[in-house]
Amino acid sequence: LIVNYNGAHFIEKCLTSIFDSDATCTYEVIVVDNASTDHSLSLLNNWSDSITIIKNELNEGFSKANNQASVLANGNFVFLLNNDTVLFKDTLQSLFDYASQNPHVGAISPKLLNEDRSLQAPGSIFGQWKFKSKKVTPVSFIAGAAVLMPYKVYHHIGGLDDHLYFYNDDIDLCKTLKKYGYPIHYLPTSELIHFGGLSTNYRRIPSLIEGYRGGLYIAYKHYPKIVYHMYRCVLFVDLFIKLMWFGFLSILSRTIHRRFKAYVYIAGIAIHQRIFRHHIPIEEGHPV
Repeated sequence: LIVNYNGAHFIEKCLTSIFDSDATCTYEVIVVDNASTDHSLSLLNNWSDSITIIKNELNEGFSKANNQASVLANGNFVFLLNNDTVLFKDTLQSLFDYASQNPHVGAISPKLLNEDRSLQAPGSIFGQWKFKSKKVTPVSFIAGAAVLMPYKVYHHIGGLDDHLYFYNDDIDLCKTLKKYGYPIHYLPTSELIHFGGLSTNYRRIPSLIEGYRGGLYIAYKHYPKIVYHMYRCVLFVDLFIKLMWFGFLSILSRTIHRRFKAYVYIAGIAIHQRIFRHHIPIEEGHPV
């Protein structure tokens, strides 16, 4: 399952790497285009004989698009894959083999590499060391760039939470899997390249806003109320500093002024606790 938004620079490399795989397992590719404004659709149409394309007229987010694609999926497993990735020849097969042999595992992540083949170690500094392992390792967090899951697990947990537009979906997924008792494994013998940062390049201000809102939503959903309100207090301190700094600098630059307005908007979200997706009409554009 691939969600694409203005990914013309990457999507063809991603698809080529999938179909060039040395995989004996049977697979299908479902791509959801979230109202791209670049030439993504013309590229995707070139692949129409090989993939299923869902063309959305509105960009309603990464999570909702994956859930939309999963409805059409026929496989025993779903592989959530970012459009800015390139698989190696054995990536698909090695993931499939491990998943087939370990049906109790809720989610499996391959090793993510930067373009220069250096390691991407997701998560906090307390857990990143696990991704240096050369053996299969149970982990508490994996990045959402590439996640293989049994379809029945994806369905059991309700898919991705579409209150999360983009960002934080991987945090929520991992916490939800843990809640349901599903192990998460890191498979370092399966590798792919993840270029990273694609969405942020196109949605810098909305990305900033959604990052903060998603963090509040995660705290509200997964932690006791006291922790949620403590998180809000810490957030207010962070926002106060940023408002003072960017407020001062905003007189010098229109771009900085836009960022200042974004922090004002985020402060409103935190004050009024507008943390649910229907409160934030991102697909219609932010007032900043």
